Amino acid sequence: MFVCENELGVIVVFAQEGPEHGFYIKKIQSAFPDAIIEKDGRRYRAEFEFTASAFDTHGHDHRECDLVICWENDCTYTVLPTIALSNPSWMDTDLELPSDAEKAAHYWALRAMRAERALEALVKKQDGRPGQPTSYFCDVCNTYWPSQAALNGHQNAHRPKELIQ
Repeated sequence: MFVCENELGVIVVFAQEGPEHGFYIKKIQSAFPDAIIEKDGRRYRAEFEFTASAFDTHGHDHRECDLVICWENDCTYTVLPTIALSNPSWMDTDLELPSDAEKAAHYWALRAMRAERALEALVKKQDGRPGQPTSYFCDVCNTYWPSQAALNGHQNAHRPKELIQ
């Protein structure tokens, strides 16, 4: 018996088992998305991954794909239908597609989370320098500023105009 260990294994398993459940690969490519598959006369843009979370790790665009086909669905926050081939009833996965607006909202929410994580990592990396604060915090509006001068300029917007002059 074939043991699935990576993304290519997912493609092999799907190609072997898909047709007996009405799934047909119509096109496969190395570019994103990996394949066009057909089920009940409807075509889907599909991305193969070993784990579903790799879809986001690889930075794929939810707006350009219809479903994820993986071995293990370790992702609870995706908007796309996800077929997990390790699940014995994978062929019964609901293939109802989200609207374009739902895909776009999910895509931009993930981009914002990635940017936030990158910023947090940068701040942690720089916070280790003695005497070198990495950002300055405005406690009025809860924003960070890159320098004390920038913070001071920003805080003027919070003061009554008669006090600024």
